[in-house]
Amino acid sequence: MLIISRNGFKLPFLGKDKFIKLVRNGLGYDKTRKLFFIEDFNNIDQIRLILSEILPDDVLFKQECIICHRKFECKECEFKGKCETENVPMLCVCNECYHNPDFVEKFFSNL
Repeated sequence: MLIISRNGFKLPFLGKDKFIKLVRNGLGYDKTRKLFFIEDFNNIDQIRLILSEILPDDVLFKQECIICHRKFECKECEFKGKCETENVPMLCVCNECYHNPDFVEKFFSNL
C-alpha cells in the first residue's frame, strides 16, 4: 500500500513515459529530497488512476492534523462525505483534536 501525504512520498522507478504522464497531471518531484508531491490538486483523480495503473498496491491518501500532526484517513472522520477535501492529502483536524475542549485555542495557535 502506498500512503500519500502532503509531505511527499516515494515511488519506485517509473521510467520516462510514466514520469512525464504523472508530472503533466499535477505530480511534482523534489530532486533534493527525492520525493514526489501533489503540485496540482485539480487532477487528483487522474493522479490516483495513473498511480493505480503503475503500482501493484493500493494508493491511500492521508490527511495530516494541523494541531497534532497525526496522519489519518478520511474514513476516520465524522465529516466524511460532507468535506470538500475528502481523500485529498491536505491539512485537516483529526477527531481527537476536534473534540478536545481546547480545540479553538490550539487551532489558532497553529496558524
